This record gives sequence, C-alpha cells and structure tokens, in this order.
Amino acid sequence: GGGDTGRRPEYPAGARDRPGGGPSGRQPGAQGRVYGSQGGARFRVVARDHLVAAAGCRVFIVHARKAWLKGVSPKANRERPPLRYEVVHQLKQAFPCLEVIVNGGIRTVDQVRQHLRSVDGVMIGRRAYEHPFLLAELDRAVLRRSGRGITRRSVLEAYLPYAEQQLRSGVRLAALTRHILGLFHGLPGAGAWRRHLTQRAVRPGAGPEVIRTAARKVLTEGGAVANRKGGRHPIGLQGERNRALKA
Repeated sequence: GGGDTGRRPEYPAGARDRPGGGPSGRQPGAQGRVYGSQGGARFRVVARDHLVAAAGCRVFIVHARKAWLKGVSPKANRERPPLRYEVVHQLKQAFPCLEVIVNGGIRTVDQVRQHLRSVDGVMIGRRAYEHPFLLAELDRAVLRRSGRGITRRSVLEAYLPYAEQQLRSGVRLAALTRHILGLFHGLPGAGAWRRHLTQRAVRPGAGPEVIRTAARKVLTEGGAVANRKGGRHPIGLQGERNRALKA
C-alpha cells in the first residue's frame, strides 16, 4: 500500500478479532496487555487492536473463542476452544471509549441481557440461523420493540409469496425451505415441520403447498392445528390460522 496517510476514515469502520491465536494464547510477535488466565493459558489483546483504534476504528466485534491455528479443523475451531467472555468484558473496561461487541456461543435472551451489562452489544451468529425467531424475541425483550407484531405465522405469510416467485424463476423448493427449518424451534410439532420439509421439498415439482402442509403440523402463537390422530390442540382456532396460511 501507500503507507499511513494520517487521515481518519471517512466512513464508520469496525474490526473483528479473537483473544488469541493458539492453545497457548500467544501469537508471534504479539505485544499488548494480558487479560485473564486459566491453566497457564494466556489471552492477549494484541498491539494491533490499539493501532486500529488509533487509526479511527471505534467498533470492535470480539469473538470470545480463541482461534487455534494448528491441529484442529474449522468445525472443531468453532466448538473446542473455550469461550472466555471475561476477556471481552475486560477489554471494554480497559477501553471504555470504544464500542465493544461480544460474539460467540450466545444462544438465549437471558445470555444477551447478561452480556449487555458489561459490553455495548451482542452479535448473534449461527444461533440466528438455527433459531431465527430468537431475533423477534430479542426485539421484544431487549430492544422493547413490542409494536411490530411479528409472529412465526406472519413470517411465513411474508415468505410464501417470495418462495412462489423464486419457484417461478426456477429455484428448487429445497433451496428455499432449508433456510426456514428452524422457524418453529422449541415448539410442539417442530420436528414434524422439519421432517416434512426435508422429505417433501426435494421431490420433483414440489411447490409452496409443501410449506403450508408442514405449517399445519405445528402449534404456534396463532392457534391450534390438527394433530396426527385428527384431534385438536386445546387452544386457539385452527380454521382461522389455516386460512391465513393459505392466503
């Protein structure tokens, strides 16, 4: 590059980092303040973070799980290194003028609330894909935005026209349903929903009726649905909900 011009960025800039590069917590040539220890493992916020901040970056998204650069697969790197949230919290204490956002292994509303006592924000990664409705729950519980009225049913009602348009463009249904398998995570019938989509969406000519049929297997906020034996769940109105899904 052309070297440091001494100019601050014209647009907001952020950086992502991890608190260490291997099982020892050290990176070659790393200089910086040490945060935390466990079993001899040392975790550093290296000099580059300070330099990046000095260059004008004020937002740091820090993954609490170290990156082991040798000896493990990418999948194992997402699970095996320990989560050290206290390192991220200490970073915010040391640099209160920076916006510090924690990332890594955060799965529940209660965990988000707990972290927000120590840092400025929380990044939700894979959990948002596994359980997308968690974002609506965070809207209500953390951001206090209760007026949007988002339900799983309303999400499906919005998604169906998009799915139909994509199908007309030649996209296979399985490519669309794989992204909504977790929509009913944690609700009665969620397994039946996933199985129906997984088994039926791959069939030649599968269309949006596969999604509608799968949705009728799930008990949601909108009311009751028929169970496998033809009975009814004890709350809500099945007819109203099914008409909305077919609209």
